[in-house]
Amino acid sequence: MADRSILSLARAHLANPIVRAVLCSRAHRLLSGNLLLLDYTGRRTGHRYVLPVGYAPASAGGDLIVVVGQHATKTWWRNFNTQPQQVTVQLCGHPAQASARLLKVGTDEHAQAVRAHNTRLPRAGVESDAPVLVLTPN
Repeated sequence: MADRSILSLARAHLANPIVRAVLCSRAHRLLSGNLLLLDYTGRRTGHRYVLPVGYAPASAGGDLIVVVGQHATKTWWRNFNTQPQQVTVQLCGHPAQASARLLKVGTDEHAQAVRAHNTRLPRAGVESDAPVLVLTPN
Protein backbone atom coordinates (compact mmCIF):
# COMPACT_ATOMS: atom_id res chain seq x y z
CA MET A 1 0.00 0.00 0.00
CA ALA A 2 2.86 2.39 0.77
CA ASP A 3 4.23 1.85 -2.74
CA ARG A 4 0.90 2.96 -4.23
CA SER A 5 0.79 6.15 -2.20
CA ILE A 6 4.39 6.98 -3.12
CA LEU A 7 3.56 6.44 -6.80
CA SER A 8 0.41 8.54 -6.48
CA LEU A 9 2.36 11.37 -4.88
CA ALA A 10 5.07 11.16 -7.53
CA ARG A 11 2.44 11.24 -10.27
CA ALA A 12 0.55 14.17 -8.72
CA HIS A 13 3.54 16.32 -7.78
CA LEU A 14 6.18 15.43 -10.36
CA ALA A 15 4.74 13.87 -13.50
CA ASN A 16 1.42 15.72 -13.79
CA PRO A 17 2.97 19.24 -13.74
CA ILE A 18 5.45 18.22 -16.43
CA VAL A 19 2.71 16.68 -18.57
CA ARG A 20 0.51 19.77 -18.07
CA ALA A 21 3.37 22.02 -19.17
CA VAL A 22 4.01 19.94 -22.32
CA LEU A 23 0.30 19.82 -23.24
CA CYS A 24 0.10 23.63 -22.94
CA SER A 25 3.22 24.20 -25.03
CA ARG A 26 4.11 24.01 -28.70
CA ALA A 27 5.44 20.53 -27.95
CA HIS A 28 1.93 19.26 -27.15
CA ARG A 29 2.09 16.96 -30.20
CA LEU A 30 4.36 14.67 -28.21
CA LEU A 31 1.44 13.75 -25.94
CA SER A 32 -1.79 15.04 -27.52
CA GLY A 33 -2.52 11.78 -29.32
CA ASN A 34 -3.47 10.06 -26.06
CA LEU A 35 -3.68 12.78 -23.40
CA LEU A 36 -5.74 15.89 -22.81
CA LEU A 37 -6.06 18.35 -19.95
CA LEU A 38 -9.34 18.22 -18.06
CA ASP A 39 -10.17 21.48 -16.28
CA TYR A 40 -13.04 21.06 -13.80
CA THR A 41 -14.41 22.42 -10.54
CA GLY A 42 -14.36 20.28 -7.41
CA ARG A 43 -17.81 19.22 -6.26
CA ARG A 44 -17.30 19.99 -2.57
CA THR A 45 -14.43 22.45 -2.51
CA GLY A 46 -15.30 24.59 -5.52
CA HIS A 47 -11.59 24.62 -6.37
CA ARG A 48 -10.47 24.47 -9.97
CA TYR A 49 -8.40 21.44 -10.95
CA VAL A 50 -6.46 20.79 -14.16
CA LEU A 51 -5.55 17.17 -14.65
CA PRO A 52 -3.93 15.29 -17.54
CA VAL A 53 -6.05 12.27 -18.47
CA GLY A 54 -5.89 9.64 -21.17
CA TYR A 55 -8.69 9.66 -23.73
CA ALA A 56 -10.02 7.82 -26.73
CA PRO A 57 -12.59 8.92 -29.30
CA ALA A 58 -16.03 7.38 -28.87
CA SER A 59 -17.08 4.90 -31.53
CA ALA A 60 -19.57 7.42 -32.95
CA GLY A 61 -19.88 11.20 -32.87
CA GLY A 62 -17.39 13.70 -31.54
CA ASP A 63 -17.46 12.50 -27.94
CA LEU A 64 -14.29 11.57 -26.09
CA ILE A 65 -14.02 8.76 -23.56
CA VAL A 66 -11.94 9.00 -20.41
CA VAL A 67 -11.64 5.66 -18.62
CA VAL A 68 -10.24 5.87 -15.11
CA GLY A 69 -7.58 3.19 -14.79
CA GLN A 70 -6.69 2.00 -11.28
CA HIS A 71 -9.79 3.84 -10.09
CA ALA A 72 -9.56 2.52 -6.53
CA THR A 73 -6.43 4.63 -6.01
CA LYS A 74 -7.84 7.83 -7.57
CA THR A 75 -10.49 10.22 -6.35
CA TRP A 76 -10.80 12.94 -8.99
CA TRP A 77 -13.50 11.11 -10.93
CA ARG A 78 -15.83 11.27 -7.93
CA ASN A 79 -16.40 14.96 -8.76
CA PHE A 80 -18.63 13.83 -11.64
CA ASN A 81 -21.99 12.10 -11.80
CA THR A 82 -24.54 11.20 -14.48
CA GLN A 83 -25.66 14.82 -14.81
CA PRO A 84 -23.61 16.79 -17.36
CA GLN A 85 -21.10 19.19 -15.83
CA GLN A 86 -19.31 21.96 -17.72
CA VAL A 87 -15.57 21.47 -18.13
CA THR A 88 -12.79 22.80 -20.30
CA VAL A 89 -10.54 20.42 -22.21
CA GLN A 90 -7.18 21.29 -23.70
CA LEU A 91 -6.86 19.02 -26.71
CA CYS A 92 -4.15 19.27 -29.34
CA GLY A 93 -3.06 22.62 -27.93
CA HIS A 94 -6.54 24.18 -28.07
CA PRO A 95 -8.96 24.79 -25.18
CA ALA A 96 -12.60 23.88 -25.77
CA GLN A 97 -15.76 23.79 -23.68
CA ALA A 98 -17.42 20.43 -23.12
CA SER A 99 -19.89 18.73 -20.85
CA ALA A 100 -18.72 15.76 -18.82
CA ARG A 101 -20.85 13.00 -17.39
CA LEU A 102 -20.10 9.74 -15.65
CA LEU A 103 -21.61 6.60 -17.15
CA LYS A 104 -23.32 4.07 -14.91
CA VAL A 105 -21.37 0.82 -14.64
CA GLY A 106 -23.30 -2.12 -16.04
CA THR A 107 -25.13 -0.17 -18.76
CA ASP A 108 -24.71 -0.84 -22.47
CA GLU A 109 -23.32 2.67 -22.94
CA HIS A 110 -20.63 1.99 -20.32
CA ALA A 111 -19.69 -1.37 -21.88
CA GLN A 112 -19.46 0.21 -25.36
CA ALA A 113 -17.28 3.01 -24.04
CA VAL A 114 -14.87 0.57 -22.36
CA ARG A 115 -14.70 -1.49 -25.58
CA ALA A 116 -14.01 1.62 -27.68
CA HIS A 117 -11.29 2.69 -25.24
CA ASN A 118 -9.68 -0.76 -25.16
CA THR A 119 -9.79 -0.95 -28.97
CA ARG A 120 -7.96 2.38 -29.29
CA LEU A 121 -5.59 1.75 -26.37
CA PRO A 122 -5.27 -2.04 -26.01
CA ARG A 123 -2.22 -1.83 -23.73
CA ALA A 124 -4.19 0.13 -21.13
CA GLY A 125 -5.98 -3.04 -20.02
CA VAL A 126 -8.82 -1.20 -18.31
CA GLU A 127 -11.15 -3.14 -16.02
CA SER A 128 -14.76 -3.57 -17.14
CA ASP A 129 -16.02 -1.88 -13.94
CA ALA A 130 -13.79 1.18 -14.30
CA PRO A 131 -15.50 4.58 -14.12
CA VAL A 132 -16.01 6.15 -17.55
CA LEU A 133 -16.38 9.85 -18.21
CA VAL A 134 -17.86 10.99 -21.53
CA LEU A 135 -16.82 14.42 -22.77
CA THR A 136 -19.24 15.98 -25.26
CA PRO A 137 -18.07 19.13 -27.05
CA ASN A 138 -20.37 22.17 -26.65
